[in-house]
Amino acid sequence: MKRIVIFLIANTVSVGGWCQNPWNKSKGESFIKLDQTIIISDAFYTPEKTIKDITTTGVYITSLYAEYGFTNKMTGVLYLPFFFRSTLNKQEFTQSGTTEPGDELNSIGDAAIGFQYQILKRGNLSLSSSLMLGIPIGEDMGGDTQLLQSGDGEFNQLVKIHGGYSFYPKPVYLAVGFGFNNRTRGFSDEFHVSFEAGYTFNEKLNVALKFYNLSSLRNGDISASQTGLFSNNLEFFSFGPEVSYQVTERFGLSGSVFGAFSGRNILASPSFSLGAFLKL
Repeated sequence: MKRIVIFLIANTVSVGGWCQNPWNKSKGESFIKLDQTIIISDAFYTPEKTIKDITTTGVYITSLYAEYGFTNKMTGVLYLPFFFRSTLNKQEFTQSGTTEPGDELNSIGDAAIGFQYQILKRGNLSLSSSLMLGIPIGEDMGGDTQLLQSGDGEFNQLVKIHGGYSFYPKPVYLAVGFGFNNRTRGFSDEFHVSFEAGYTFNEKLNVALKFYNLSSLRNGDISASQTGLFSNNLEFFSFGPEVSYQVTERFGLSGSVFGAFSGRNILASPSFSLGAFLKL
């Protein structure tokens, strides 16, 4: 049975399962989400897209995601993984009787800040653009082994175009996005494509199926990491469901799980996320 790759792309500003859509916030409106993402993996997608076994790695990310409408056309966006825990399990070798100790890193993760601008809103059709700046405040070499990471140490800029159509009064929508991520410090630039389809039941339960493709331009000059989430020349074609429930008019809960058809230079295990959000 083929393993699935995580949908955690911390170095590309699409972290923890969230994905910007083309509908901006109105002036003074805000959306705030607290999210917990977990990945536990004992396998890694190699540069040849084959799977190799690695020491079991755990990643636990507690993050804050926020949007605020500065105007009816301009929305500010913030992503902050304020607690990022990465672990390596202890290894015991039965033949030699030797043991390699485990390792851990507890840190803040790389953040992202930016804005989204409404280009066009005509009837049920919406078109917007966004710029997200990756802020390297995480650790790119951590733990006793210096193998653990909560960031990649580089400042990147992700520019995207978002389009969407609502079939209102039917509770159905479609959204698509295209982006270019400029990475620094020898990392390769990236091309992003996203697609999302959603349906809302009884105005409270929303079920969305999301697809995300990331391709490397392979124009960097550093080696790919073999253990973590912040590799150079990382690639995947990912998919997964996200479910959110509006408990009250302002408060809701969400959950998601993401996997992939293929991957390169990334952990080969699913990611699971649970979140709580406010609409103010």
